[in-house]
Parts: sequence; C-alpha cells; structure tokens
Amino acid sequence: MGCVVTDISSETTRSSAAPQTEVAGAYVSRLIDGAVAVSSVFQEKLRRALVGTGRSPTDGIDETAWRPVGEVVTTLSRIRTVAGPDVLRTTAAQMVGEECVETTDPQTAFATLDERAAQQVHRGPAADRVAACRARRVEDGRWRVATVESYRYPPAFAEGLFRSTAAFAVGVPRAAVEIERASPAADERHAVVVSW
Repeated sequence: MGCVVTDISSETTRSSAAPQTEVAGAYVSRLIDGAVAVSSVFQEKLRRALVGTGRSPTDGIDETAWRPVGEVVTTLSRIRTVAGPDVLRTTAAQMVGEECVETTDPQTAFATLDERAAQQVHRGPAADRVAACRARRVEDGRWRVATVESYRYPPAFAEGLFRSTAAFAVGVPRAAVEIERASPAADERHAVVVSW
C-alpha cells in the first residue's frame, strides 16, 4: 500500500476525557510494529510521534511503562487526518495476531478483544470503557459490532481491529472480511457490520 505521509509528530495535546486512563507500553509498541504494513517510512514517523518529546526515537517504547491514553488517541486521530483512514485500518489490523484470537467463535473472539482492551491494555478509572465493544450475530457470516459511546479511538482503528479479529476467528484472510458502516445506537459511538 503506497501513501504519502506528512508530519504526524507535532506536539501532542492531552485529551480532556479521563486523562488518568493509561495504555500499556507493550500496546504502543505493537501499534508501531503494525505500522510497517503501511511502510517503513510511516512506521518511523509513528515511532517518532509516540516516543515523546525529549527522547530519541531510537530509545524506543518502554513496554513496561504506561502512557496517557489521550496522547495515543491524539496521535491516531492525527494519522487519520493526515494519512487517511485506510492507513489507520491497516495499522490496527496488524495489531491483532493469531495468538490474540484463540477461538473459532466470533462472539467469543469479539468479547476477548473487549476483555483484553479493558484488562491488559488499559488501566485507570475509565479502563473498562475506553475501548469497549459489543457484538451480536445478524446471520451466519454477518456480525454487528459496535464501540461504546465512551470509545476514544478513531472509528477506522476499531474497524481494523474488528477485521483481523473476525479473520482469525473464522479462518479467512483479512481481505475476505468486509466492513460496512451501520447506524450506532444511542449508547454507541460507532457501529459496523462485519461479514465474510
């Protein structure tokens, strides 16, 4: 996938919603690793943006440290604005590996994605709501998946995660999983129908 990526490393602003909620350094590191699917240049720009001010990009991400989730969300939103939603979808899709989906049941796979986001990736008072999603079967091979109203990441990021989760759960290539937008309910931020 070729794209032109301009500067995404401008000063990070803090989000006003739940600034005490944090994201695991290992998750940020995996995000950077996933960016190579777009390009090595994009990966390096993302690394520079997420390493933070006052540190060398070669220092890398401390996988044992916790980062304010607002900083990561702001960077992802900037990527969506500068490089487009497809770049964000591709990067997010690469974050879900086969080891993350240990079931062939889509319901369990989406629930596990939600559980891992709450328990392993985020911490703080809003950790259980910062990346929460819900899924329900529409029919065979079609699932409606939605993020809750408090979901803070860009919708394209969620779509990438949902695509890979479905692909690994049912054993199809990511490219065989289709995502179509759906109308979110009053307590949802973003909804899609995932099909294969």
